[in-house]
Amino acid sequence: MRDTGEVPRTHPCQGLSRTVTLNGKSQVVLVQKLIIDADPGVGSALALLAAMRDPEIDLLAITATAGRVSAAQASNNIQALVDLFDPPKRPRIGWAAENVSSLPQFPGEPCSAMLNGQLGLGDFEFNAPQPHHRIDSPKLLAELVREYPNEITLLTLGPLTNVARANDYHPGLLQKLHEIVIVGGNHHHSGDITPAAEFNFYADPQSGRTVLSAPATKTLVPLDVSEKIEMTYEQYSDWIETSQTPVGQVLREMLKCSFRSHHQLLGRECVPLRELVGLAVAVRPLTAESRQIAVDVESQGKLTRGMTIFDDRPHPTWKPNVELVTALDSQGVLDYCRTMLQACGKTG
Repeated sequence: MRDTGEVPRTHPCQGLSRTVTLNGKSQVVLVQKLIIDADPGVGSALALLAAMRDPEIDLLAITATAGRVSAAQASNNIQALVDLFDPPKRPRIGWAAENVSSLPQFPGEPCSAMLNGQLGLGDFEFNAPQPHHRIDSPKLLAELVREYPNEITLLTLGPLTNVARANDYHPGLLQKLHEIVIVGGNHHHSGDITPAAEFNFYADPQSGRTVLSAPATKTLVPLDVSEKIEMTYEQYSDWIETSQTPVGQVLREMLKCSFRSHHQLLGRECVPLRELVGLAVAVRPLTAESRQIAVDVESQGKLTRGMTIFDDRPHPTWKPNVELVTALDSQGVLDYCRTMLQACGKTG
């Protein structure tokens, strides 16, 4: 990997091979060990269902974090989605502790609950059974990384609280990951929660600073690229609307709510697929171009809390600490999203 300039991502998949049936033909694929840390949210729910369906992913665990919904709701939503999908190999579930339950409100600006529904998954209210034995998200993350050193890709879709806590409890843990793919931040793009900041870094900026500064292989998928992949209503109608399976019906209702809220609150006729973009970057080589750069997070500014600051000077002095995704194979990523969502609609 060069120090500067645009380079294609060619990270190999890790794990064992698996024989799967694709388009009616048996093929041998490499299986990548993956953990997803999420705060679902409709967008995260789509990515979680896709990851459980993708034959090239060995989804070891889903760890819940507070963010777009409360800690308890995030945990319940993940449990409900896994129960609904009921994959042959069920991922382990990490339960979240409260950390960002009292975000400041911004009068006149759409909040997450408005865009995702009060419980996060549109208008759906799941009654997920509560497990007798829960494991905290940071503990589960640390346990699996120690079990599979240098094999796991960690995809984060929400605030970085769990990742920072796991590394605090077990210094050096993040170095034992194959890669951390972080969906969040904004480079030359405006923020989505304030003019300066993207939601995930705004929600827990100190954890963001901790993770970005930790020695580890990190890839950042900012709003600049994740916002470019959108689902139109016509695509939704083609991909999902006719599905009659339980999973398909849930996808349909979640997306109807998402289309409605984005239209009413943001004037958008499309739904961004940010979290699915992050999944594609994490598990599909050659879906993105990137460059090494230094980035930090403003943790205290009244107007700039959560802002990601990049050293873009002609002669930067900060040491590069992330691989910043700067361009996508947009059609390839959109094809991946379509394939996975259509496959999910046929499940259950």
